[in-house]
Amino acid sequence: MKKRKIITTVLALALSLALTACASTEETETDSPFQEPSSLIKVTLYDDETVLTELEVKDGSLLNASSDGTIEGFTPAKAGFEFIGWFSTPSKSRAFDFTASINEDVAIYAGFAEHIDDEREYFIVGAGTSNIMLASNWGGGPEAFSDAHKLAKADGKNQYTITVDLVEGDEFQFVINSSWQNQRGFGYLTETALADGTAAFAGAGGLGDVSPKTMNTRVELGGNYTFTLTTYPAEDYYDTENSEYNEENKESFNMGTYDRIEWVLNGDVEDVAASETNYFIKGAGITHWENVYAGSHKLSGANGVYEMEIFLQEGEEFLFVSTVTQAEVTTEGTVFIRFDNLDGESEDLFDAAGGMGNNMIAKASGIYTFTYHEASNVLSAVVALEAPALRDYYLDGTFLGEWGDPMYGSERTEGGQGSGSFVFINTHKLAETEAGSGIFKILGIEFGAGDELVVQTYKRGATENGLWDTDGNNLLGTYGYHSLLKGKADFDSEWDFNIKFNKDGVYDVTFDSYSMTILLEAAN
Repeated sequence: MKKRKIITTVLALALSLALTACASTEETETDSPFQEPSSLIKVTLYDDETVLTELEVKDGSLLNASSDGTIEGFTPAKAGFEFIGWFSTPSKSRAFDFTASINEDVAIYAGFAEHIDDEREYFIVGAGTSNIMLASNWGGGPEAFSDAHKLAKADGKNQYTITVDLVEGDEFQFVINSSWQNQRGFGYLTETALADGTAAFAGAGGLGDVSPKTMNTRVELGGNYTFTLTTYPAEDYYDTENSEYNEENKESFNMGTYDRIEWVLNGDVEDVAASETNYFIKGAGITHWENVYAGSHKLSGANGVYEMEIFLQEGEEFLFVSTVTQAEVTTEGTVFIRFDNLDGESEDLFDAAGGMGNNMIAKASGIYTFTYHEASNVLSAVVALEAPALRDYYLDGTFLGEWGDPMYGSERTEGGQGSGSFVFINTHKLAETEAGSGIFKILGIEFGAGDELVVQTYKRGATENGLWDTDGNNLLGTYGYHSLLKGKADFDSEWDFNIKFNKDGVYDVTFDSYSMTILLEAAN
């Protein structure tokens, strides 16, 4: 009995091992009926809305694309068109990423372009502290569209190149003329950083409504760069959704579907001239959205701390803009100080205008004191809820014969203007157009070529000024060339302050006491 039990046990063990080995062998076979097949992902290739082909790839795999655009054996082609590349959106605004694994059904769009010769000429325009940007001054400089700013077009190709020195903080665009048409900005860059990840460029919004493609390109890493702009004019379209678009200015909203900007960093900038940066207020009422680079609108200071005191009306929308002065030439800068720059306490004094600009809006009328710390890029503000003292305004200048004589009378002690007492007369006093309007005018004043003019201000109703310092400066305010609201090009600046007439004429003079600006218009 014991011997039979042992034999039975051995046979059972052997049978069990055999079955286990058989099962192990079956599990390793690829055609096992118990194994689930690998998941497949559908990839659809389009030309606009037309399906070119459909592919199936394994879940998690990468698509293989060759230099001619061939994907998994399918080569894109279209008679009369050049294949540009594969895109992930129907608008062709974003190139397809072939380094990302395919985990779900995906659509890929072919980019085809009809070739026509681009006859446009492109220029680099912008602002900043490099020599090329200072000369440009956002396209407003006298040499802004010189050969130094012009991109060279390759023979037989729609490729434009330019090599320039750029400094950190510079901002620029490529455009075809001074009207800023056919802008090619930040959104056209194929890369924004070096191979090691160092940021070279960033997008910078400008004033107004801008799209990513037309954002300014801001230099994050200074150096000598060569840019290559490639265009496909047959594929251009228009940003008709822009709030400022109309048929007359449509070329300012021209977009390139496939246009691109490539760049190479050649080395460092060798020579950067010394420059000075200043900051000025700019707003809806305080400057009528014009650039007014007068002392009355300037944040003054030193060692990176700037201050100003100015009266702002409730609802005034404004910001601070920068200027760059180099070799006695002042151009627009690239720094904009807005609501986002305010410290926490100061934010309570203003509303944010919203949008890309995000300007400040004064919540109350009052005399504001601003302090800007350049290093931290932080603006602080306090306000005194009061109105400025009422004042009278007079014309003064060489057109009167001698500074001040006909205005104040002849009672003057020896020693010059700074030490005398003057009796005011109304010969050249500006009259307020309407009580409380703050707009003062004087009509039909004759000026000769070479005459100089300023507007002087004194306390309302004063009969003696008594507010000149020992150097003859009016302590209540003198306004000259930099206070001109418009038409600076029609006049010269004497001593970088007085308005100097370059031809004979009869003018109406208007002074806006709120914006502290002068308007000179030919008299009817």
